Amino acid sequence: MKNIYDASICKNGHIISCTGSVEQNFCSECGGKIYSTCDRCGSPIPGVPYDYQFSYHIYEHPNYCDECGAAYPWTQTAIDLASQILEEANELAELERKNLGELLPDLIVETPKTNLAIIRIKKVLAKAGDFTADALKQFIIDFGCELAKRSIGL
Repeated sequence: MKNIYDASICKNGHIISCTGSVEQNFCSECGGKIYSTCDRCGSPIPGVPYDYQFSYHIYEHPNYCDECGAAYPWTQTAIDLASQILEEANELAELERKNLGELLPDLIVETPKTNLAIIRIKKVLAKAGDFTADALKQFIIDFGCELAKRSIGL
């Protein structure tokens, strides 16, 4: 048994509770469905430890299930939207869009492919229009691992 509370987070990543599940079904901020368990395996979404000290810890929602490895809805939505932004970037070659799109998850979590993803995103940011570059930077700010944020200067 884990010594941790369950969390409730909406599909858009708004934290509803990190100290136990809630009864409401939809987020009062955005109207998105609220999740307390993983869609794939049904495991509770981890919140904060039972001995949580509010003044010493800031909760950040997890991006992936720690039981089955599936992306949570807010993570998958962010990846899908960043991919769609890349598809709209006509100033980039199709191969550039495809190659970076495949590496978006490696910007979220540090993996052996993260450095390659950083190199590719830097190239895309240098070529992309302001709107595309700003949207991709925001994706990294919101979801990127610390290595990606530091390497890109965010």
